[in-house]
Parts: sequence; C-alpha cells; structure tokens
Amino acid sequence: MRKPRPASWWIVPAALGIGGAIGLTAWWLPAALPALPALPDAEPATARIEIVRTALAAGTGVGAAIALMLAFRRQRHQEIAAAHATHRCSSDPRSPC
Repeated sequence: MRKPRPASWWIVPAALGIGGAIGLTAWWLPAALPALPALPDAEPATARIEIVRTALAAGTGVGAAIALMLAFRRQRHQEIAAAHATHRCSSDPRSPC
C-alpha cells in the first residue's frame, strides 16, 4: 500500500473554503442592504444579525460537506485495508492470520 499523505494537503484548502464561504456571504449580503428601502431604526440591526447568521450557516454547510468527504474517505480506506488483509491471508499460507 502507498504511504498516506500528510493531512495538511486537505486541511488548508478546507479552512480556506469555510473561511471563504463565510467571508463571501458576509461581504455580499451587506452590499445588498443599501438597495433595500429605508428601514426603521431597529431594522438595520436585525438585518445585520441575519447576515451574520446566514454567513455562519454557509460556513457550516461547507464544513458539513468536508466532513462527509472525510467519512467517505475513511470508509474507503477501511474497505481497501480489509480487502488487502483478506487477500494477503488467503494467498500466503505462512501468514499468521
């Protein structure tokens, strides 16, 4: 089997993806705020809170997609390792399986 790669090859892009989703959402939504009609005094604060909530939800969605990818990768690795161990045990009568 090949040597596993270090985890940094996916941690850095994952962190950048999550940060990018949060940053892009937090930047894009306030840009649309001035286009809204005049808001009463309490409305801008409520709108900004909703912007933060939406940005964090976008980051959570990206994080969930990454977690799903990691679960798939772990499952695949375990299946390959099990198949490798089974093949090795059945093909070599001297193996201590």
